[in-house]
Amino acid sequence: MKTPREVSMKRKNDMKVFILFLTVSIMQISGTLSFAAGPWTSIASTGIMTHSSLSNALITDNKVEMNSAAPSGSSIVLKYDLQSLATISAPDASNTVNTLGVSFKDNGSGAQVLVYIKRLDLNSGSLTTIATFDSNSYPSSDGWQKRTKSISTIAFGFDGYAYYIEAQLKKNASGGTPGLFYLLLFSAP
Repeated sequence: MKTPREVSMKRKNDMKVFILFLTVSIMQISGTLSFAAGPWTSIASTGIMTHSSLSNALITDNKVEMNSAAPSGSSIVLKYDLQSLATISAPDASNTVNTLGVSFKDNGSGAQVLVYIKRLDLNSGSLTTIATFDSNSYPSSDGWQKRTKSISTIAFGFDGYAYYIEAQLKKNASGGTPGLFYLLLFSAP
């Protein structure tokens, strides 16, 4: 059996939780609670990998790389859901980005990393690629590279649209070692 003091403490804690819940609920209803928009980031290992990619992938330290035993012509496809960081409504300044950042490995003509930002129209089902990154646009290197690419400003409108990033790691020839470490979306000044 609980002592009167324990019962009193539990009631006070329950009351604090209720008051916090009530305050947040009122703020949400009145529209004064907002979440600040910021950059979208993801490490490579959090992407959803297609079933056919599983045997080709080597995941270490949050990075996804092509398994060295994978034959030429192999690929890894990863998808990352993009969700509103500010509001689920019509596009506004807090839901815009103009820069795509990618940390990748591309050691030459046998490797390639492609990143696509895609928009799906939920009414018509049409899929549009709205930005592209290609590692072949940069000098090859055996090490990890960090690159940013200016893209046309994307105003994310989540009413009627869904957005995602698709990353493809391609082994075009033996010795190719494509890899992906992280992705960034942000607005640069």
